[in-house]
Amino acid sequence: MKNLYQEYPCSRNAPISCDLLSQTVQEIPGAKFCLECGFPTTLPLPSELKGKRGNYQIASFLGARGMGRLYAGTQLSDGQSIVIKEYLLPNRCFNPDETAKIKETFIRVASFDLGNNKSQNFRLINGLEAIADEVGERCYLILPQTPADRTLSRYLSESRGMNALQIREVLNQILQTLEFLHSQKIRLSSRQSQQGLAHGNLNLDSVEIEVKSDREFYLYLSDLALWENLFIPPNFTPTAQPSPNGDLVSLGSIATYLWAGRTIDPQTNLPLDPKDDDEWSQSDPHLRQFIRKLVGLEPPFENTEIARKALLKLPKIDANNSSSRSAIADEKDRYKLIKWIATGSLALLLLGGGIWYFFWRSDPANTAEFRLWYKLLAGFSDVSAIPTGTHTYTGEKNGTWSTILNIKNPESDRPLEDLFKQPRSDIETIFSYEPIESPKLEQGSQPIAAVIATKKNFAITSASEDITDKLDKKQIAYDGLLVYVAFSKQKTNLPKALQGKISLEQLRKIYTGKLTNWKQLNGPDLPIQPYVPTEVEAVDRFKKIVFKNDPQDLELFKTKTIQMDTLSTQTKILKEFDEGRAGWIGFGILSKTWNQCAGYPLAIVNGEQLPVQPLFEGAQKPIDPQSVTLCHEKRDNYFDVNTFHNQTNSYALSYPVFVVYSKDN
Repeated sequence: MKNLYQEYPCSRNAPISCDLLSQTVQEIPGAKFCLECGFPTTLPLPSELKGKRGNYQIASFLGARGMGRLYAGTQLSDGQSIVIKEYLLPNRCFNPDETAKIKETFIRVASFDLGNNKSQNFRLINGLEAIADEVGERCYLILPQTPADRTLSRYLSESRGMNALQIREVLNQILQTLEFLHSQKIRLSSRQSQQGLAHGNLNLDSVEIEVKSDREFYLYLSDLALWENLFIPPNFTPTAQPSPNGDLVSLGSIATYLWAGRTIDPQTNLPLDPKDDDEWSQSDPHLRQFIRKLVGLEPPFENTEIARKALLKLPKIDANNSSSRSAIADEKDRYKLIKWIATGSLALLLLGGGIWYFFWRSDPANTAEFRLWYKLLAGFSDVSAIPTGTHTYTGEKNGTWSTILNIKNPESDRPLEDLFKQPRSDIETIFSYEPIESPKLEQGSQPIAAVIATKKNFAITSASEDITDKLDKKQIAYDGLLVYVAFSKQKTNLPKALQGKISLEQLRKIYTGKLTNWKQLNGPDLPIQPYVPTEVEAVDRFKKIVFKNDPQDLELFKTKTIQMDTLSTQTKILKEFDEGRAGWIGFGILSKTWNQCAGYPLAIVNGEQLPVQPLFEGAQKPIDPQSVTLCHEKRDNYFDVNTFHNQTNSYALSYPVFVVYSKDN
């Protein structure tokens, strides 16, 4: 989702769902704002809300959805389970007058009933009560707990999509709800009435699903634009005003995604285009034509009622001949790269493909190396001879692999560790990751030592120099170090002065105290303050690549730098930027810092070679040193895979990552 809160320089570029919010609350009980960017934290647990219809106990945080954050709770008067959706009006985005007006409107419109007093049994999740803080920047919608346990977005990430029969049922249920919503007399909580209401916010995240079986499920609609759009900051406007016809178009997009089994084209990394005939199954041409009418590729339906009648008149299809997904979609899955892990050499190669895909998915079609991965298997279900039992493996704590496992899968809300832990549900095989910290890598890698001592089945590491003749290794990925400097204000724009680059020799002199002011590099008159991360792997690779383990340089390195964990460094960066002081420089593991926006990533110059920038912005846009800040721009960083294997001018701070295992295993 686009970051709508650009006034808050979140390093994750997603303040409302940032994991640092919960971390701040855990580390500092009672904290109300993120230590990094100042965005309102999640609510303390447990806590209590007081409304006009009752009091509510907040028990646990469930996650972010749409324009708010969800919590599980209980209505204290009767013990009924409820869901609480928290909406935010952060003061950097909304002024006091805007906040007061939105709160008043929210209370007035955030729940409704039928003007004719009929039973509301049409699978629409309607609020029980709307609450606004008297003082503060939060509003709450009390929602009933439904039998649904996930959104369609999560369902899609956990499944392979739906077949034609299932798509027809999805369309039928949602059209039934929309027809009711569009045509019935609606009475808002303010007692005002109106004839019909558009949903206006229909998407995979606003539809929840309760699955009984492959052929039986129920859908519930939530998060109407009527109140969701109130919390969009004033500098953004909704893409379109809510309308019944807009709901039909959105429904067509939902059907497209479910039938294709994905929302993103893995080759272009762009949203699926309903106009692309390759995305359509041939198993049900009548359904295909119906969806094309929904999205406006053919003359559209006049209203929801006509659309539903047309759906019910479609020629029936044979349930036994309706495959779980289209042949085209299955064939496209062959071009997805592997994310799966198993022991043995084949499994190790599959694991490598997974890491490669995760990092290099930005523009894979440009590399011959990517095309080689097409020959690998598409997933765990295609891997044979996976050994049963529990297999324990390891890596550096806070290192590359530990970082990767904590990142959420781009196609779901689950961390990658969940996907790797039990690769196939039909086989009793568990891969348990137990990281080990090496206090000083120059004294040896503890993960590799654990494999040698047969305490772990295998390790994932970059410490190749510690691999003995008792071990085998297979390279599975590249990682590297990212060097970044502070954004600067006005004439002290440090990235611009450095032309977005720095050389290995300049890094060596900075981190040994031989360069102490940026004016020595044609920059502004600012003292250079070098920072060093606490991640042992990052420091070890830096010493080897930049200092080549020179004893004198290493000794100076210890005395001329300040060591601080990556999160604290980025927090300090942002603070110094706000105060107009921006003379620091830092580095970190690329897989951990690649999409941060707290500092400007510098290209690296190795000797007489040209500068190499390992990252580019969306659509392969070069990262621009003219920028004053990256946090206030809509951006996504991607890896430029060519810089890691270019034979003539590769990224100098890159290093390979290996799977290491015993030769007799």
